Amino acid sequence: MHKGVTGIFSSGLDMLSLRQKPSNEIYKFWSLYQETWVRLYASSLITVAAINGSATAPGCALATACDSRVMAEGDHVIGHDETRTGWLVPNWVKFGMVNLIGFKETERSFQKGTIFSPEDAQKIGLVDMVVPKDDLMTSVRIRLKESASMEDDLRISTKNMMRRETTENLNLRKQEDVTNMTVYSLLEHVQESIVDTNAQYLGWKPVPWPSG
Repeated sequence: MHKGVTGIFSSGLDMLSLRQKPSNEIYKFWSLYQETWVRLYASSLITVAAINGSATAPGCALATACDSRVMAEGDHVIGHDETRTGWLVPNWVKFGMVNLIGFKETERSFQKGTIFSPEDAQKIGLVDMVVPKDDLMTSVRIRLKESASMEDDLRISTKNMMRRETTENLNLRKQEDVTNMTVYSLLEHVQESIVDTNAQYLGWKPVPWPSG
């Protein structure tokens, strides 16, 4: 949960709290993040991501777990830039991207840490619609109505069929994945990048890594 906002898990902002946290707190964070992703991905509900700004790394991951994505036009980006900043892309995040844009494009974008403009993201299938910002929520409602117009039992059965294998594979190695991310998060260069790479979004001044 994001401090000060009851009931909200903000993976991007909450990730900043990992800096210099004890390992048990970092483990709890990754457990919650992974659980949120899997539950969203496996949900029988109709889920549409409304993206009104940049959605990199955790934000992009949660968007890929939804049924569809509508992104506002503008000078912002979406994608996974972890390798540029010293991070390892979590295993469950990989599946979300592969299922949307294919293995080859995912591998290439992960290795290069590529982030995409709204228009480029639409071209490769990462987002389904790019609309003016003022039309974002209206467009999301249209997507929801389109999906809701289908026979619900068949829609749910089809979604479960298509996503079952991925969900089962992730559930089999949930603890292993969370442990790996916890260990990785404690590396010094990763701890430094948490603040350094997000300071531009929040206007925070990076704090030097303590010596000794």
